[in-house]
Amino acid sequence: MKKLVSLGVLGVFLIGVLGCSTPIKKVEIGEDKSPEEIMVSLENQKQKALVNQSDLLSRKNFKKAVKWSSKTEKQISKKTIDMEKILNAAGYSQAYFDIMFRESEKRKNRYLALLRSRRMALTAGVRNHPTLADQLKDVDKKVRRESNSFEKDFNAERFAELQKEYLKLEVAGVQKSELARANSLIEKARKNEADSKAPHTYNYAKKEISIAENAIFATPRSPELFAGHVLNARSAALKLDDVMAVIETNGGDLDERVAVQLVNTNRKIGAQDARISKLYGSIENKENQLSKVQTELFIKDTELSKADRKLARVSKNVKYQKVMDQFKEELSPEDGEIFQKGDSLVIRLKKINFLPGKKDLPESSRPLIAKVSSIVDSLDPSLLSVNGHTDSTGSEVLNKSLSIGRAEVVAKYLKSKKLAQNINVDGLGSSEPLASNKTAAGRAQNRRVDIIIESIN
Repeated sequence: MKKLVSLGVLGVFLIGVLGCSTPIKKVEIGEDKSPEEIMVSLENQKQKALVNQSDLLSRKNFKKAVKWSSKTEKQISKKTIDMEKILNAAGYSQAYFDIMFRESEKRKNRYLALLRSRRMALTAGVRNHPTLADQLKDVDKKVRRESNSFEKDFNAERFAELQKEYLKLEVAGVQKSELARANSLIEKARKNEADSKAPHTYNYAKKEISIAENAIFATPRSPELFAGHVLNARSAALKLDDVMAVIETNGGDLDERVAVQLVNTNRKIGAQDARISKLYGSIENKENQLSKVQTELFIKDTELSKADRKLARVSKNVKYQKVMDQFKEELSPEDGEIFQKGDSLVIRLKKINFLPGKKDLPESSRPLIAKVSSIVDSLDPSLLSVNGHTDSTGSEVLNKSLSIGRAEVVAKYLKSKKLAQNINVDGLGSSEPLASNKTAAGRAQNRRVDIIIESIN
């Protein structure tokens, strides 16, 4: 009998253990996605979670999703990219995000009023201030603990108390954001013994800060009602800073009244300087009008040389047209396109086929580059520019680096052929798209390298 009981207990124990350790099924991420696209997608999921307050409603799953997202980013940042590991980490991150969103959706309706109060605190910027961010975590812990991780309702009294705590954080967030600079100046003055060196100016600034804080406390969501008080507090803090600077400049023992008079005098002089500068500006305007006549004479002389420049431009346009015709005969529209832009000739390479996240020149693209090099060489260029472009997948920093790297690879090839005396390289990232980045075709069109012939011999 004892043996049967023992086996029964062991069975229950094993069921419990096995039930708790059931592995999560990762989401299968499409292999056609680049590492940059995967990372952007996960970052968007994280931002969506914060907006929906899923970091509170389903905290455990949020933390796991972010943890796997960090592992994904770490894999992407390695010198040698392992797509299998990236897809694996991203799949688990997405799986936890999906569970988190479902769980949050089920829980949020029971706590809408409380979540609205928390959202207002977040909008006030409490996460931007370490002390307030810690207080927010404390309130969040209370909410999770006392609701049994959102499995039960609060009584009305406790619900109101928690709402009030979020409201206090909202008020403190607005006060910090609006008065941060003023409080910093007052704290600086305090450390420099302003309470004894400039007590009247110091106490006045503190009073204005208190008035502004009270105005914000009364109407934290109505800036138009507390803006005047905030401005007064900032002005008082700036004056305190000026007064303390004068005192310290004079050995630290200058009488406060004298220091205040000097500050007021300096400010009046500053206003007079501004008026004098305006007067000088008027005089300068008269001088500009006098020089206008001289400029008109210069323009007439310049017009005499325009005919020569026009002839040179026509000659260059004829050469450009010849090269454009040659390009269209030897290369297909899928390989690239060529067009004149002002005084420059732009050759847009569409079919270099860089691998996702890579800047090495593919072997398959070398024949295309060779043909283009031959065409460019026929113009005998003196200055070339090579600009790299990407689609909007990935961060701005990553796209900038990737576009520069790809442009440098093409430029290196052109230099090896000694095509021009000077070749400039630039990477423009995703700042100049040719098509929408919402489609694969559009993104492919935006991943390109432009060779720009700036001048010819």
